[in-house]
Amino acid sequence: MVQRYPLSQLFSKKPQTQTQCEDPGGMEKMNWNVGSIIAIAVTVCGTIAAAADQPVRLNNLVVVHLDLESPQTGTFEFTFEDAGWVFVRTRDGRENAQVLLSGLKAPLIAYGANESGTREAMRRISAGRHRVTLTGGGVGRLEVRRVPEIRYCKFQYDPWVYHDGPYDWQFLTKWMLPHVNTIIGQVGIDQSQWATAWRERGGRWIVERMAPGIDRRGLEEKLRTITADEVYQGLLDEEGTGPAYIDGQIFDEYFPSLEFLFEPTVAALQRIQSEKRLANKSIDLYIAADADDVAELTRGALAAGSFIALETYNPEQPTEAEAKKFLQRRLADAMSKYRQVQAGAQKRMIVALGILSAPPESLDVYPQVNYRKFQDLEFQVLANDPALEDLFGVMTYTSGYAEEETIRWVGKLYRHYCIEGHTKPLCDEPYHLPHLDNPDFTEGTSDWDVQPAGENSIEVRQIKDVGYLAARYGTRQAGNQCLIMTRSAARPNRIQQTIKDLTPGCVYSLRMYSFPIGALARGYGNPVFDDVSKLDIAIDGAELVEEKCFDHIYRSVHTSELKYFNYHVRRFRASASTAKLTISDWMYPNRRVGNVGRQTGMHFVEVRPYLDDSMP
Repeated sequence: MVQRYPLSQLFSKKPQTQTQCEDPGGMEKMNWNVGSIIAIAVTVCGTIAAAADQPVRLNNLVVVHLDLESPQTGTFEFTFEDAGWVFVRTRDGRENAQVLLSGLKAPLIAYGANESGTREAMRRISAGRHRVTLTGGGVGRLEVRRVPEIRYCKFQYDPWVYHDGPYDWQFLTKWMLPHVNTIIGQVGIDQSQWATAWRERGGRWIVERMAPGIDRRGLEEKLRTITADEVYQGLLDEEGTGPAYIDGQIFDEYFPSLEFLFEPTVAALQRIQSEKRLANKSIDLYIAADADDVAELTRGALAAGSFIALETYNPEQPTEAEAKKFLQRRLADAMSKYRQVQAGAQKRMIVALGILSAPPESLDVYPQVNYRKFQDLEFQVLANDPALEDLFGVMTYTSGYAEEETIRWVGKLYRHYCIEGHTKPLCDEPYHLPHLDNPDFTEGTSDWDVQPAGENSIEVRQIKDVGYLAARYGTRQAGNQCLIMTRSAARPNRIQQTIKDLTPGCVYSLRMYSFPIGALARGYGNPVFDDVSKLDIAIDGAELVEEKCFDHIYRSVHTSELKYFNYHVRRFRASASTAKLTISDWMYPNRRVGNVGRQTGMHFVEVRPYLDDSMP
């Protein structure tokens, strides 16, 4: 039986709400006192401790099984009701101390001569009784927790906005790998160098592949038919099952219009489950659907031993109140329906949150909303809503569509909720960004100082679906009102606004989209020189962080026609509480670049605090 305690009973000092400037792990700052409420009688000389096995739930995702202050050397037992991930941490370890986990040949944690400090390890273990044995010099604290499967998706999928990359092993080692236990890699690329090292430290390595038969979805009904044997062969293709370093596969993706695949897929999974040679090669499915639409597939896949990654790519909502209602429906209510389809379904499901935050697709759809705060709200639901208790895993999809700041923030969210087990928010920033007014021109030119070069050279106009075409995912309403400048030979068009509520010394990120109006015309071809919008974005009263500023041209992925857009990023360090923003269609204050008469549209002018690399 897992006990749930209010936070006031779990901590001798309540953890503080943290900002982006603080350590989300809190590894040396937290004053945990869980051990004081777990009754454990410890014997010495390597004998088994007589433990009252009373695990304590911190949130939906994390359960404490042991938390011992200055334990004597010996063996301690804990029980997992279901297979899952164990997280073991030692603090103030002394030289030559070791932690052994039953079933493993090598020590889980080992201190060498003259070594001390904090160590962590994670392993996926079976259901049942397990032992941890402490030997050698001892430790100041021993923690044993159940944590979810925490996935990074996916390795060597660098960002489409290449300026933010690469997301290589060095980058991930600093920002992501300490907080995950499973990596999704790719087929067709030899990743054994990294996968072997990752598996040696206890992690799992799985690869992402296309679902067998998904390429038939556009065919007429008689041509869509696929047999269970064909699916079986597709699931076990040598590319995904052959390499020894691959622990499993996840197949992308199943949704209601693929119903013709459901029955043969379940039959193939059942056949695979019965084959002992495949016992160590897992097969997971991405599903993007309401439970009622995939009920038979869900029941069959779970019964055959597969895990389901439930895709939920959630766009921002205009207000925090709307966001909470929206996420309740998209996350908690959706999981409740899966639990109705199959009792205990959440214990074999992974919630796959979207982290699309940069071109060509972005869930950051409102420039007045703090996307970092919205993501925190998503994790709040996962950590606290009863419908998600005992959720097996959490992942985010996918690195290629995420800006580097988002990748780093996800690592902090993983640590805060999925390892430390917090229930309170990580982010103490406001939901509504206070720095600019009317940043999407929804109120015309209100709040902007407009300085046209000539008559009607600056206007605000509705352009159908342009927000969606540019990048905004999950909505066709946001971003369709644009400010348009018509370039003059005489002088530049300018708009200005004071950026306010800045904290001197802190770094901020300004992001904006622009596009040549001509690029929206039907039959438009490849971009020419002038299509890369020659804008000047000046921030007076602040210091630009030059190496983190760029302009990027990209093609829309929301239409088969060739339509191109520009993504502008300026990061700056505030010198005062305000700064002056000027946007002009002359690339330089006294010299234009680009054709006279060229019309440039712009929208989504966002300023938000930047997750600075220099912050802890």
